[in-house]
Amino acid sequence: MHRRLIPSLVLAVVVTLGCTSLSRALPGKWVGDLWTLEFKADGTFSQERGLLRQTGRYVVQDQDQVRLEYDGVAGAINKITEIITGPKPLLVVVKLNGDQLELTWPDGLKSRHTRQPK
Repeated sequence: MHRRLIPSLVLAVVVTLGCTSLSRALPGKWVGDLWTLEFKADGTFSQERGLLRQTGRYVVQDQDQVRLEYDGVAGAINKITEIITGPKPLLVVVKLNGDQLELTWPDGLKSRHTRQPK
């Protein structure tokens, strides 16, 4: 019994540490070709492009995925879609390397961003 429990416990700790490190590294302002993203330590984010600004909340799912929940019109559209088709969180794959951030969106689009100094 103990032999089964220990590997599961080790895996849970590794996954938690991966999430924790991304949770600590992600907050900040990231500027890219398409838009500027700002992730805050309180779990909120903003996405800007010219005059368009969207806000919402994010949750680190694991060491390389973040779930985004938009507020406002984008959030309303997502909620209507969920009512019709069922819940589908917007999961974004995250690759973080120093001050370089690459996001792969559900439609396959990749966006690259550079961390702005504080």
